[in-house]
Amino acid sequence: MEYLQVDPFTHLAQLERMASVDPLTGLYNRRGLMSEVDRILAAGGDGMALLVIDVDDLKQINDTWGHLKGDEVLRMVSEVVRQVGGPDAVAGRLGGDEFVLVLWEVSDGQALVDLGEEICHRVAQGEEALHVSASVGACGYGTSYQELMEGADRALYQVKRNGKGRVFLSWIR
Repeated sequence: MEYLQVDPFTHLAQLERMASVDPLTGLYNRRGLMSEVDRILAAGGDGMALLVIDVDDLKQINDTWGHLKGDEVLRMVSEVVRQVGGPDAVAGRLGGDEFVLVLWEVSDGQALVDLGEEICHRVAQGEEALHVSASVGACGYGTSYQELMEGADRALYQVKRNGKGRVFLSWIR
């Protein structure tokens, strides 16, 4: 009888990746996002800014076109978030239709608004036939993930109250 030999370190790394990465988008999941932000903060990173991106009316897309099309939309949005954020940003999917982009060394509110608008524009261009849009709540400049997430959530609710497909900024400093 033959036994499958598994390198325990490789297997552990695979399990850790599975526990921290969203399988649909390849972005960090909530657990992985928090772990990566904590790691960067522990290494001395500060001046964080955060964007929460919500895909508008994803339920309607799922109900009209099916969940496979909805998954395509989520993958497209994840790619937009990854590209706009660049290599130094930390991107994640909180779940459902919400994404997070964490940035460092952003000291200008207009730069955050510009990034949010770029995300909205690219999402709208990505699936024109489906009329996909995204709303973005942005918050900066802080040193606490929790504080920034609360501010970005408040900003996102403000966007949703005033119409979708826009950006609203909450500035801590």
